[in-house]
Amino acid sequence: MASGAVGLAAGVREELKSFIRARIDARLQKMDLITREEFKAVKAMAEQARLENQKLAKELADLKKGRKKSDPKAAKPKARSKVQSKPKSGKKA
Repeated sequence: MASGAVGLAAGVREELKSFIRARIDARLQKMDLITREEFKAVKAMAEQARLENQKLAKELADLKKGRKKSDPKAAKPKARSKVQSKPKSGKKA
């Protein structure tokens, strides 16, 4: 009789365990959570964007200081030629 009670208790425990697991899974499905793989992908994208932002910030700072000597166009801007426009007359041709 004791072994029957132990077997019954083990069965009830497993049934309760699967019931609780099913309830938790149902709740998690409603929460719209992301997977670990999705999280890692977004984290990698954010890291890439941060590195690019740092690179661009340094490049901008160099341009502002005029230290960009490897690019001759950036070091010394060309003078623009001024185009003179004809004065407008009040008459149509």
